[in-house]
Amino acid sequence: MIRDMIEGRDPAEPYLIEMDGEPVGYIQSCRVADILDSGLGEDHPWLSSLPPEAVGIDLSLADGETLGRGLGSAALTLFLDHLYAQGHRIIVIDPAADNHRAIGAYRKAGFVAVPRVKDCPNDIHIMVHGPSNHHLIPTDNKTRLA
Repeated sequence: MIRDMIEGRDPAEPYLIEMDGEPVGYIQSCRVADILDSGLGEDHPWLSSLPPEAVGIDLSLADGETLGRGLGSAALTLFLDHLYAQGHRIIVIDPAADNHRAIGAYRKAGFVAVPRVKDCPNDIHIMVHGPSNHHLIPTDNKTRLA
């Protein structure tokens, strides 16, 4: 899967997260339009409700020792700076709704919860970076835990 990204067969852009020269995690980004154009979004119909220029990101830390130390939030902040410098303006992340640790880290990095997105299953919690972008994500007007 990573080889497909590096060689251009998958639209996601993969990056390693390093601390003191050691890999401690992984982060990737991908424009929503590119996911939909590639056919990779077929299992996630709610993606078509997002603005095509939005960039989705995924983050994973390598092991439990790195959790709860602020590494996720710090890595996100640096990565967000990178994405904004590239000209992206709408950045979303979709943690599992029951992953409270991740949701907390994403809030700390400036993400805010989006009310329920059309066709999005209840076990996914859509968040967008920055309150000023919150209105850019269309919703189905049902309430959702923020």
